[in-house]
Order: sequence, then structure tokens, then C-alpha cells
Amino acid sequence: YFLSVESKEGRPIALLANHWLHYVGGVGKGHISADYFGVFSKRIGQLLAPKEEDPPFVGILSNGPSGDINNNDYANYGKKKKHYEPYEKMRLVAEDLAQEVLSVRKTIKHQDWVKLGAVQAEMTLRYRRPDAEGLKRAKGILENPKPDSREYAKQALFARRAIDAAAFPETFEIAPQVFRIGDLCIAALPFEVFTEIGLEIESKSPFADTFTIELANGGNGYLPSPKQHKLGGYETWLTVNRAEKGASPKIVMKLMELFSQLKNE
Repeated sequence: YFLSVESKEGRPIALLANHWLHYVGGVGKGHISADYFGVFSKRIGQLLAPKEEDPPFVGILSNGPSGDINNNDYANYGKKKKHYEPYEKMRLVAEDLAQEVLSVRKTIKHQDWVKLGAVQAEMTLRYRRPDAEGLKRAKGILENPKPDSREYAKQALFARRAIDAAAFPETFEIAPQVFRIGDLCIAALPFEVFTEIGLEIESKSPFADTFTIELANGGNGYLPSPKQHKLGGYETWLTVNRAEKGASPKIVMKLMELFSQLKNE
């Protein structure tokens, strides 16, 4: 998905893309990186506005619902993999995405007027916290350290997190947002959202086109669906997932209310 803005004379002003893929990684040791999101933002500017102008073109890439999707080949996990130099893989992903956006952009028609709207709601969700047995187990792990064990290091990490989670308050607040740009609607949520939830939001939306920006206005951990909670996996673990197990249906329902509000204005 992408939203393109240009002047009446056809000069590219900005482009906001939304891609449903987890970060790629592969940065230099000790580096801080915007990953392929930053590479794409720079590259799409080079392709659409190669001549530097004032004000300059603004390229943006947002996280789509990608809490459970990335480009690692887990079907062949443990087998010999292609070696990538630092930043090489993210450049490949960003280049593929930029070229696809450039190709599709050539086929779209820019509008000289669209209806705009925005609405936000406040929601209260329950924190997930360890029960008495889980807290006891976490404390027991830390009371019996095994300094030379890699497995223990992982157990100790989550034990500390569980103890921290026990001190969480009962509830926390989120502020889901919805923006309307003509027939396009953008939802914004402060989680790493599972892809199936993004697809559900899209399918239930009353707008012709809808996409979701995750990790918007905060980072409250992964947001798996109730079905995924039953299956388990890293993204459902306590402290990695902080919101109550039934959070996603509540959030989707709230977004539908916001969509309807914008649709009827």
C-alpha cells in the first residue's frame, strides 16, 4: 500500500508506503539503524525526485501488520544460509519494494481534492501478569543460577521479565486512531500486529482501501489473535505479549466504530 502526494504541476511532494514485513536486520556491530524502512525512504526519493528541490521530497515507509511475518527461511532453519554483508539484505528488500512502488505509481491517478477526516478513541485493556505459580517459578530460576548455561541465560531473561510484569498495574490505556483520505482509510495501533488481524481489519472496513500502521504512538508488545494464543509461540509469551489474550477482537470492534464514524461524516 502507498499514499502519493504531488503538486498540481506534477512535482512529487511525498510518499507514504506501508509494507507488511518485519524488520530485516543485519546492521553493523554497535550500529543503530532504521533498517529497510530508512533505506526505502531514501531510495524512493532518489527514484521519484532525483533533483534536489526546496522543499525536498519526503519518503516514508511504515510498519504494516507484520508481528508474525519476516523474510527468514525457517523451513530450512539450521541449514547453511547465504551470507549477507552488513546492510546488504535490507538494501535488497528496500530496492525491491521501491521498484514495485515506482511501477505501480505510474498507473495511478492523483486527485485534486479528497475528503479528509480523523478520529481517535481511548481504550482500556488489561495487562497480562504471571499467576502465583508462574511468579514462584521465575523466582526459583533466578535463585539457582547456572552461569555457563546458554539455556539458563534465556530462562533467566524471561524470569526477570515475569517478575517485572508482576508489578504492572491492572490496566493500561491505548488510543487507536483512524485517518481518512478520500476512499482510503488508515488505522494506527501501538502494537506489533499479527497479519491475520490486519487482514481482518481490511476485510471488515467500509472503505474501498484500508491499511494498518503498527507500532504507532507506542509499543505495547505483540498483538496475537486469540487463535494464535491457543497455538502458542514466541509472540504469545508473557512479557513479549503484554495485553490480555482477548485484546485483538476488542480493538477490531473499536476500529469498526471509528471507521463507521468517519464514513458517515
